[in-house]
Amino acid sequence: MRALFIALFFAMTLVSCKNDKKDADVAPQDATHASVNNGSTIVRGEYIFFEDVAVLTTNSEIFEVVQDETMKSLEQKAKQFKKQPSDMVMVTLKVDIISNPKRENTPDVWEKAIKIKEIMEVKPTVSSPNTTIK
Repeated sequence: MRALFIALFFAMTLVSCKNDKKDADVAPQDATHASVNNGSTIVRGEYIFFEDVAVLTTNSEIFEVVQDETMKSLEQKAKQFKKQPSDMVMVTLKVDIISNPKRENTPDVWEKAIKIKEIMEVKPTVSSPNTTIK
């Protein structure tokens, strides 16, 4: 009986081990950050450009977006999903995470900023159903 129990234990241990292969250029669906071989990072989150500030919010961090031609291109793509200027859109971006250059002059800005290398995906945010509280 003891030998059967030990054999069953080892069999279950071997079966439960799995080998997942992940593509280095694609972030997992549930991740907000994933490193890529060339030193860049893939981030997924909600993007907004309002007035003069562009911001990306992930599940765990908030980044200011460096305003350059790639960010302007992202804003043009995001406009098609916005109903109001203050609406957010979901994005997946390949970025370099840097310390915020504006932080030297103004301490009231986000600590980290991102420089967009590639726009991978832009889509509308998943809105929750309207809830009325009476």
